[in-house]
Amino acid sequence: MNKNFVITEENVSVYASKIGVWIKSQVDSAGRKGVVLGMSGGVDCSVVARLCQTAGVETHLVVMPYGTMMDADRSDCYASSTCCASALITKFKFSHHIFNIREAVDWINPLLNLIDTRLEKLVKANTMARIRMTYLYQCAQTLHYFVVGTGNLSERFTGYCTKWGDAACDINPLGNLTKREVYILARHLEVPESIINRPPSAGLWAGQTDEGEMGFTYDELDNFILTGTSGSEADDALIRERNRIAQHKLNPIPIFADRKRVMICQPMQGKTEQQVREERERLVSELTGKGYDVVDTVFPDFTNQGNIPLKYLAKSLEYMSSVDCAWFMSGWQSARGCKLEHQACIDYNIEILND
Repeated sequence: MNKNFVITEENVSVYASKIGVWIKSQVDSAGRKGVVLGMSGGVDCSVVARLCQTAGVETHLVVMPYGTMMDADRSDCYASSTCCASALITKFKFSHHIFNIREAVDWINPLLNLIDTRLEKLVKANTMARIRMTYLYQCAQTLHYFVVGTGNLSERFTGYCTKWGDAACDINPLGNLTKREVYILARHLEVPESIINRPPSAGLWAGQTDEGEMGFTYDELDNFILTGTSGSEADDALIRERNRIAQHKLNPIPIFADRKRVMICQPMQGKTEQQVREERERLVSELTGKGYDVVDTVFPDFTNQGNIPLKYLAKSLEYMSSVDCAWFMSGWQSARGCKLEHQACIDYNIEILND
């Protein structure tokens, strides 16, 4: 994870200022007049709104409920999304307006004619997110503003966002901040306590919460991002899997180019899973920068040491049918699996880049 800073209670004022300067610089350098963002009443969008406002950037908020959903999600313990949004808008006198997306969502939803009705709830939720973003971009173009994103690093890392929905934006101030850091900023920026204390929710359906849907807490996820482990092997595995399947949301759109596909052959004996991953990430970055496409790799189960060579070799041999070349990392000569892979490259006439 390429994260070179952590916001704490001690340095929050410094980073609030740095992020604000960055936002204003992005807006000014693009010749935009201000920013527009969706206001759900959540902590992320509230923090972004305040960062933009304190930076002296013209900021317009759009509240986009689906019918009365934002009003109906209150409980005995927490304020509704509408109340939270109103609290921020009133306290800091934000320019804003309301656009109810229900008519647009209800018009397009029946056209999907879903075969698998089990997906209907999620598909509708994603449609809501995309319609909201479509409207925000209409507003931004009309006002000559930027759409500012509100997704944090914790959400991005696990793909907890809608492609072309809330994941779309022109600039994203929180993209490298964990949820923990967002809360630190929220208190510093005097975001209303009703927002800070409310369980995080994307408002996808009544009673929905982020943590309930993800299967782990933000605290566990942030621990994984910052330290390499959530504290639970089961949660670590789930977080890694979510990150793996989310790569299509995080990476640029693949575009065809006549690039060589390379497979990395890596010895693993005597190394932790963390060390293996870090070594591979560095080499992947290097090879990608040189114009190679690195084939995807499924890592073996490190909990059963006896199965590592066979499982890894089987997957490597499977990749050999679709690669043009291979790179053997330092120490491969002492690894049984790597030696077999090396011989297979010779047998199949696969170019070895560093032989």
